[in-house]
Amino acid sequence: MKVIAQNKLVKNIHTDTPVYRKGGKNDVIGGTVRDKDWNIQNGLVHPDPNKGLSTTRHEPEAKKKEVIHSIKSSEVKGDFTINHDGSDVKPGSKLPDGHSTIAYTGHSPVTPEELKSKVNALDWKKHDKKA
Repeated sequence: MKVIAQNKLVKNIHTDTPVYRKGGKNDVIGGTVRDKDWNIQNGLVHPDPNKGLSTTRHEPEAKKKEVIHSIKSSEVKGDFTINHDGSDVKPGSKLPDGHSTIAYTGHSPVTPEELKSKVNALDWKKHDKKA
């Protein structure tokens, strides 16, 4: 098991550490691709290792009709990278404990629709509450 983050607050975050995201039934982003989350210029999403999809290492509880998506850190690959950037990993971070960002780091800009398709094509597991 490879260690991918380490500091005084969190000893180890391993490659098999899952991250979680509340999203739509068949869409991990669960809405529009927003400027504040992604590096969007002239209508295209540009690679940026510091902006992306917010996730958490703390498993949230799925409420009625909610869908929780999870992915192992090691499965975030191809045009994406994962940054464990919460305050538990990066002292002084304004991001909450357990926060991780999945960033688009492809070689060229993509449309928001292409980005959503690429995000959804990652090896996400779906956890939904049926009640």
